[in-house]
Amino acid sequence: MVVRRRRRRVFHRRKICRFCADSSLKIDYKDPKTLRYFVTERGKIIPRRISGNCAKHQ
Repeated sequence: MVVRRRRRRVFHRRKICRFCADSSLKIDYKDPKTLRYFVTERGKIIPRRISGNCAKHQ
């Protein structure tokens, strides 16, 4: 007799764009401290679903 196990689905809470939430934050290409969180070591932009940015601030 084959026993099938159900897999539980994991729901992740959607990240909120930190630039929309706090209007005092500005994105500037000359500020490496803030850009470090949104760019990989090789210089590739991290996807929206991982970084949590909205389309406007991506």
